[in-house]
Amino acid sequence: MENHSAEDGLAVVLKQTVGDMSSCGMEVLQAYLHFEALRSHECPSLLMIDLYQKGIFNMAGIEIHGMPEPLTGEVNAEEIWDSVCKEIITSGLNAHDIVYVETNNVIKEAAVSAVTTPFKLSEGRRLNKERTEQCHKAVTRFLVKTLQPLSTVESPWFRDLTKTLNPKYRPPSIDELRKTLIPSWYSAEKKRAVEELLGVTEAALTCDWWSNSAHDHYLTVNLHFIMKGQMMHKVLRTKPVYDASTAEAPLIYPILEEFGVRDKVVAVTVDNMDISINSLHIRKLKCFACILNLAAQKVFTCSSVVRWVSKIQAVLAWIKSSLPAQNILQEQQKMLIMKQQLLFQSSWDSLYLMVEQFVEQFAAVQATLTDPQVREAIEEKRLEMLTENEYQEAGEFIRILKPLYTSSLCVSAEKSPNCSQIFPILKKLEAHLETQHEDTPFTNTLKRTIWGDLSTHYKDGDTWNFLQEASALDPRFKNRIDSDEIWQRVLSAACDLPVTGEIFTSLCVFTIQLPSDAVSEHNDAEHSEEAPFSKRLRLSALEELFEAEDRALKSCTDASSNVSIPTRLLQEIELYRKIPAIPTSEDPLVWWWDRRDMLPFLYQLSNSYLCIQASSTPHERAFSTEGDKLSQERSHVLPEQADLLIFLQKNC
Repeated sequence: MENHSAEDGLAVVLKQTVGDMSSCGMEVLQAYLHFEALRSHECPSLLMIDLYQKGIFNMAGIEIHGMPEPLTGEVNAEEIWDSVCKEIITSGLNAHDIVYVETNNVIKEAAVSAVTTPFKLSEGRRLNKERTEQCHKAVTRFLVKTLQPLSTVESPWFRDLTKTLNPKYRPPSIDELRKTLIPSWYSAEKKRAVEELLGVTEAALTCDWWSNSAHDHYLTVNLHFIMKGQMMHKVLRTKPVYDASTAEAPLIYPILEEFGVRDKVVAVTVDNMDISINSLHIRKLKCFACILNLAAQKVFTCSSVVRWVSKIQAVLAWIKSSLPAQNILQEQQKMLIMKQQLLFQSSWDSLYLMVEQFVEQFAAVQATLTDPQVREAIEEKRLEMLTENEYQEAGEFIRILKPLYTSSLCVSAEKSPNCSQIFPILKKLEAHLETQHEDTPFTNTLKRTIWGDLSTHYKDGDTWNFLQEASALDPRFKNRIDSDEIWQRVLSAACDLPVTGEIFTSLCVFTIQLPSDAVSEHNDAEHSEEAPFSKRLRLSALEELFEAEDRALKSCTDASSNVSIPTRLLQEIELYRKIPAIPTSEDPLVWWWDRRDMLPFLYQLSNSYLCIQASSTPHERAFSTEGDKLSQERSHVLPEQADLLIFLQKNC
C-alpha cells in the first residue's frame, strides 16, 4: 500500500482482507486514504481518479454510474475528487450497518453538489436544505424579474433544463411559488422598504394608470425620494381599478399609510387630472410630457398640414408594401450618399419623426417614385409627391416642432427629471413660438396653435409659483430667476421648515468651530472680570502677536452665532445666488448633497421640490412590458399576482 500507483495494489489488499463488496471495504479504503493524506499527497484528486479507474470504489461498496472516462478534463473534477477524499477521511465508523449508508451519502452529496458535473450517482437524492433553498430563490427570481408565468416551472422543457443542470434538484410547484416562495420574498423586501423609508422626510408620487392586453386596468403607485444626493424610486402597490372615476384616493391613502409615508408626500404627478385627483389633499401636477404631446397634436387642426401629411403617409405605406420600391430606394440612397434606411416602421413614435426622416430622404424618395420600374404601380395607386410649397412647409414644420420634440425627450428621460425643468422649458418654448414679422402665414398658424394650447397649463397661481420656486432651487437654472419676488417666496418657504437634527448640527458646526485658544481667552476674560487680580493664562508668541486679530475674529463669530433663523436664511440665499450656476449636464442632487453643511436650510428645502417628478412617462414606459404580460390568457401572469410580482420586479 505504500505506492498507490502500483498495479492493483489496493485491490489485492481489499480482496485478501475482506473480499469484494464487503461491509469492511469502506474501512480499508478510509485507512488507505488517511495514510496517503499523512504522506502529504500533493494532489488527492489524481489519487481518487486512479482508485476509481481501478474499481476500488465498487469493491468498497460505492457505486457510481455514468462517470466519464477523461476525468482530468472535466470542469471542477479535481475539486470534486478532493472533496470526496476529505469526506471519506473525516467520516467516523462506529457501526457497520448505519455508518456504511451514511458514509455513502456523504460521498454522493459531495460529488453532486457541484452543478457543472455531468455524472449521475446510483442512488440520487435531493439536495440538502440550504442548497435547495438557494436554487428555489434563483428560480423565483428568474420568474419574477422576467415576468414569466408561474406555470413555467411545470413545463417539461423547464424540468429537463433543471435536470440537466443538476439531476438532484426538483423545481418548486406552482402552489409552492404562489403560497410560499413569492409571498415570503415579498414580505422580506417590503419590510426592508418600510425600514428604508423611515429615514425619508420628503417624497413625491407618480400614479400610473395602465392596462394589459386583456384590457384589465391597473393603478401603480410609485414613490420618489432623495437619499444622499441620489433620486430613489420605490413601487409601493399595483392595484386593479374597476371604476377609474372614484378609485384613486381610496386606493392611494391606505397604501401611503401602509408604508408610513402619508405625511411625507408633498406632491403627486399624474397623466390624467380628471380622474378623481382632486380628492387627494396634496399638490397635484399634470404630466408635462402629456402636455407637450397634446400641444403637438394640435397641429392636425391645420388643414395644410393634414393635406401633405396624408401624402407622406400614402407614399411610405406603398414603399413598405412594395419590395421593388424598397430595393430602388436603397440604390438611390447609395448613389446620393444618404443614410441607409427604409423609411417605414411598424409604428411611428411621433408625427415629427416621420416628417423629419421623409424630408431628409426626400431626394431618394422622389427618385424612387420616378423610376420606370415602379411607374405603373404609382399611377395605379395614384400617389402624389409633395409640391415645392408643401416641401417648404414640411421643412418649416420640422423647425417649429423640433424644440417641442426635444423638450419631450428631456422630461421623458430615464433619469427621472424633476419639476424644476418645467418653468425654464416653458420660457424657452414661449420665446421660440413667439411670432415674428418675417414669419409666413403657415409658420404663424403653427406657432399660435401650439402656444395657444401650452399657455393654458400650470396657470393657476399656486402651481406656477411653485414651479418658479423649484427652478430657483435648481443650481442649473437659478440664474434664470431674476425676480426678487420669487426669492422672497423661497425665503418664506424656508422659514416654515422645521429645524431638524441635520440642520441643527450644521448650524452648530457653522457657529462653534472656533480656535480652542480663543475659547480659553474668552473664559479668561470672563474670569478676569469677576476676579481682576486672578492670574491670566500665558499666551504663546504667535497668539500674542495676533491677539488683536483673534479678538476681532471672536467678535464676528459671536455675532454670527446669535443671528436669528430668518437672518441666517437670508445669508444662505445671498450666498447661494452668488455661487456660479452649473451646466445642465451635472446632477443638481449631487450638488446639493456636497453643500448640505454650507446651506443646510436650502438643502432641506430643495429636497421637497426636486423630488417631484415632471412626468410619469418613464414609469409608464416601464410598465408597458407588464401590460403585455399581465393577462389571464395564454398562461400569462394572473392579475391577482400583479401586486407582488411588480413590487419585486421593480424594487429588487
